[in-house]
Amino acid sequence: MNFSKALEEMKAGKKLSRKGWNGKGMYVFLLTGEDIKKAIAPMPDNTIALPSIAMCTHDSTRRKAVLVGWLASQSDMLADDWEIVNE
Repeated sequence: MNFSKALEEMKAGKKLSRKGWNGKGMYVFLLTGEDIKKAIAPMPDNTIALPSIAMCTHDSTRRKAVLVGWLASQSDMLADDWEIVNE
């Protein structure tokens, strides 16, 4: 699937990965504004939390890690090897 379709799937709550990524268990997912507001409590009621794409990856010791604010590379945006992750 292409990146446009992958974005649609993320917005629908799916986790996605690329076949071309070399790390096992890596995927991206959408954090909604509400997810972020719940995670960063307390927040003033009038605070707006903007959505963000996050990546589930691993740190240098192979522990699972979440990177908030993942940015797609040009290669990622032009790739057609995106797939839905079923955990």
